[in-house]
Amino acid sequence: FCTIWTYLGMPSISLPILEGSNKMPLGVQVVGEKFDDVRFLRSANWLLKKLKK
Repeated sequence: FCTIWTYLGMPSISLPILEGSNKMPLGVQVVGEKFDDVRFLRSANWLLKKLKK
């Protein structure tokens, strides 16, 4: 699902957050601004840590 964002030159990542009743992962997709990969990765890491609590 990140392909369209990659095509547009925007960083994106899918973060696994929960596990559904069927044991399949449920996640959230995060998209950042162009040319701001470092801040984007820091923000995605922060979000993952907060949501895992």
